Amino acid sequence: MASSFYRSAITLSVGMVVLVAPGLVAAREDVTAIAKTYSVVGDPVSGDLVSFDRSIQAFVPSRVVGDPDLFGVVVANPLVVLRTMASGTPIMNTGEARVNVTTINGGIAAGDYITSSTIAGKGEKSTRAGDTVVGVALEPFPLASSGVNVRDDGPVYSGAISVLLSVGPRPSTTGGTMGTPGVPGRSVTGLNTPVANVLKYLLATLVVVGSIYVAFRNFGSNLRDSIVSVGRNPLAKPAIQSMVVINTILVVVVTAVGLFIGLMILFVQL
Repeated sequence: MASSFYRSAITLSVGMVVLVAPGLVAAREDVTAIAKTYSVVGDPVSGDLVSFDRSIQAFVPSRVVGDPDLFGVVVANPLVVLRTMASGTPIMNTGEARVNVTTINGGIAAGDYITSSTIAGKGEKSTRAGDTVVGVALEPFPLASSGVNVRDDGPVYSGAISVLLSVGPRPSTTGGTMGTPGVPGRSVTGLNTPVANVLKYLLATLVVVGSIYVAFRNFGSNLRDSIVSVGRNPLAKPAIQSMVVINTILVVVVTAVGLFIGLMILFVQL
């Protein structure tokens, strides 16, 4: 019985690592956050903005400028998916994601607020105080060699950029960029770079691996000693089995805490 508890602890801990480790060690360029699944009417692609249409009580690709019912962005490969329904479309409204945008309201600079546009699913730069925004652009658009013209009546380009998501009313700052109030054109800067992301993944991995090591180094050795003690002292078997159960729980708890901290490190915006 004791050995079966020991095997169960190892299996459960390793299983948790197998489920979460791919997201910890493989840095994805499209998203760094948790998505939830919802039913969406239409055929949005990854990066499209979606809103809640009150008339049909369903999510649809956004097509109203500054839509007050803007909800989030569709993501094809989220880091973690909380499946609120068996089949559905993963949507994010916090974290960092690639968002499809256009220049229908002008070129986008790093730090500009992004809102919905009249082009279904595509965002644009927000310049109106009453807009609901999906977040803040972390890079400019278009670049010299990117974008595709999507209209015949003018040079409007479409593409995808990284956006720090925070769905809600556009803050009342001067101009269209995020920054210190009263300081026009102050762009978002910081450690939202590939190097910083790699460091976050490395730190998260170290935390997870370290927690597993500590768990099995301390409590795993107690499990092993308890198993040996059962053969040496059969009369104390009930007490020893209780210790096995306690140490098994401690192994699982320490491992789970390490995984949780590792995930939280990934979601922190530096």
